[in-house]
Amino acid sequence: MIRLSAVHFLVNGNTWLKDRVMTIGIIGAGNIGGAFAKAVGKAGIEAVIANSRGPDSIAALVSTYGGAIRAGTVKEAAAQDMVLVALEQSEGRRRLPIAVTEEKAGGGPGEPLTILNGENSIL
Repeated sequence: MIRLSAVHFLVNGNTWLKDRVMTIGIIGAGNIGGAFAKAVGKAGIEAVIANSRGPDSIAALVSTYGGAIRAGTVKEAAAQDMVLVALEQSEGRRRLPIAVTEEKAGGGPGEPLTILNGENSIL
């Protein structure tokens, strides 16, 4: 198992994640999703960030993130190479990994799906 903080590596200019991931999907545009999007933008990695209200509701916020970050739909975010689900614990959150799994399942053999759950979850 690789133990690292992706945000730490991105913010500190390390290219480990950038060298391995082509695009990132971020589902959830709150504090955690937004902070991750800012770090990803600073690192120059393409990302799609989405929320339940649609891309228009976060377009102005996303424009402040810089880099190659754009607002999109949940389906667009789920279709990226790596997906961060940054949502509060709720019934909707419990159903979302199923939607992401179904989207990623079309990616072919070797398509990884890791769900980290809990305050101390790390990859």
